[in-house]
Amino acid sequence: MREIKLPRLSPGKIAAILCSMGIFAAIALLHPLGLDPRQSLLAGSFAMVVLWWITGAVDRTVASAVLLLMFCICSGLSPAQVFTFPLSETFWVFLVSFLFSAGAANSGLVEKLILPVLLRRIRSVPALLAGFVPMAVVLVFLIPQAFARIILLAEIVRQFLSRARVREAAFAPILFSASAVSVTVNMAFLRGDYALNGVIPDIAGIPLSEGEWSLYMALPTLVFALLCAGLALLVFRRELRGAFPPERAEISREALTPAERRNALAVLLTVVVWATEEFHGISGLWVVCAGTALMFPLGMLGRKDFRAINWKLLVFLSAAFSIGPVLRSTGVTDRVFAPLGALVPQVSGLFLALAVAACCMALHLVLGSNATTVSVCIAGFQACLGDRMEPLLLALTIGVAVCGHYVFPFNNAQIMVGEGRDFAARHVVRYGVPLTALALLAVACLYYPWWRFLGL
Repeated sequence: MREIKLPRLSPGKIAAILCSMGIFAAIALLHPLGLDPRQSLLAGSFAMVVLWWITGAVDRTVASAVLLLMFCICSGLSPAQVFTFPLSETFWVFLVSFLFSAGAANSGLVEKLILPVLLRRIRSVPALLAGFVPMAVVLVFLIPQAFARIILLAEIVRQFLSRARVREAAFAPILFSASAVSVTVNMAFLRGDYALNGVIPDIAGIPLSEGEWSLYMALPTLVFALLCAGLALLVFRRELRGAFPPERAEISREALTPAERRNALAVLLTVVVWATEEFHGISGLWVVCAGTALMFPLGMLGRKDFRAINWKLLVFLSAAFSIGPVLRSTGVTDRVFAPLGALVPQVSGLFLALAVAACCMALHLVLGSNATTVSVCIAGFQACLGDRMEPLLLALTIGVAVCGHYVFPFNNAQIMVGEGRDFAARHVVRYGVPLTALALLAVACLYYPWWRFLGL
């Protein structure tokens, strides 16, 4: 009979599992914050699995499956209310985007058109990190879907690092920095993340056009993005020191073959149609599906490229996206928000904005989801602050505090795209802790003065 070998657990992982189970038991039995028995089981399950995610004590896919199972059993909600991500259009765009990005990498477009430009112009880590800002801005206007955009950006950066013969120890910090800058740049434009940015002014009851959003957000956000690149340079300075070799990498100047020109045209056509979705009304999902399907007969994709789909990440995202709807629908977020709202001091002006931002960041660490945290905080603070803060100013402050801040990978779904493949959770935490201070500083020195200058 074949012996089944169980994975060996280190003492640290055993301690983390025991600690997480203790936390689960304490919350489930003690009912803190006035939680009822069902809410306590949900909150305890969430806290336990978050600790597993952070420490890696339990395989991430297994931990995600446990959370989904507990939500299904204990929430009293229908499966459709728990499995919001797999049943959404975003899930399918995300899934197909793995294949589309792989096909774009195989098309010759990145290797022969984009990489030579980067190899000629970028010869140092500071230049590379600063260059992520204009790269992210360009991609915002080319790729409407935020997840697809960050996947393609990572593919470009990955190929550049290999061709430039950058030291392998610097790969993870640089790839994480690309994601961090891209996430920040998304706040500059309404189209940076339609699903999230569009919600912020709508909840406040003051919808903004693309131009109005850019007026309030673009300038301070692009400065903030450069500061985020600088923060990455500081945080990962040991790994990034001497990352580029002293000799210049060979720069390929090969012309595209007829087949590669055809492939590049197919990719560019897909991107253009996708980017102009608001004009022709064809869903981005159908556009990317058609463009990806075309890649198979053109030879850009084959059966082996299905391995590019990160199924484990999709399970993880399914669990992460279920947190907000489940905890909100079962009343857990209301119980958690009540004491946080009481913590806001009786101040006004900049100090009130900073107090709101700090409370939102604390709640963001608990809820994980940007969309959930933004919706809960805007509605909650509007109720508890009354007219102490102008509604749009409040909404934009909350948006920056939540979307410009993360400590753990599950705090930002786009960061989770690369976590586990391009970089580790420890890179996110190591960067996220000082990012909290930088985000508060950005609210105080960049956003708030700019908004007041504009009359908010």
